[in-house]
Amino acid sequence: MTTSQTQTVLTILDNHLGRSTTHKNGEHSFSCPFCNHYKKKLQVNLLTQKWHCWVCNAKGQTINSLLRKSNGPSHAYPKVREIYGESGPVLITKSNRTLHSLPEDFSPLHIKRNTPDYRNALHYVSKVRGLSAIDILRYQVGYCESGPYAGMIIVPSYDAEGSLNYYVARTPRSQFHNTLPSPLLLPLLTC
Repeated sequence: MTTSQTQTVLTILDNHLGRSTTHKNGEHSFSCPFCNHYKKKLQVNLLTQKWHCWVCNAKGQTINSLLRKSNGPSHAYPKVREIYGESGPVLITKSNRTLHSLPEDFSPLHIKRNTPDYRNALHYVSKVRGLSAIDILRYQVGYCESGPYAGMIIVPSYDAEGSLNYYVARTPRSQFHNTLPSPLLLPLLTC
């Protein structure tokens, strides 16, 4: 890997993740886009392409996987693949797969809010179900305050590329039906 190639990759990452701190052996630290820690805890090795956040434990084997999982600019993927070769995973374009999304009213539980629905959801997830704050962040557990999933806990599931497969909605209130499948799961249930 030449100096100009290293600089190109570093420029792509700097533009996407913010200015990095340089360490030895090709290592650079960035602000983590997954946990938004106030210190630069996402460590990226430009020589091996491996990356790891020391706070939320997000990690991967290639620069392209980091860009994909953090919604990096699509024009960067071919440049990075050209520099590192085809050894990394092949990019799956949006036209080749169906993109899903969480409910419109989804609010992540790791972002503090001062509402009764937030407090009820957090109490149920942490006290009743025993999830820690790290688990809530790692699995991106959330809840909805309105809409068809109002008052329900939302547990998303992601594939290897970081795209949403489906989500499960669960209510902490026992007088209602306990779970509700997402519309994303219905094609899987009918197969």
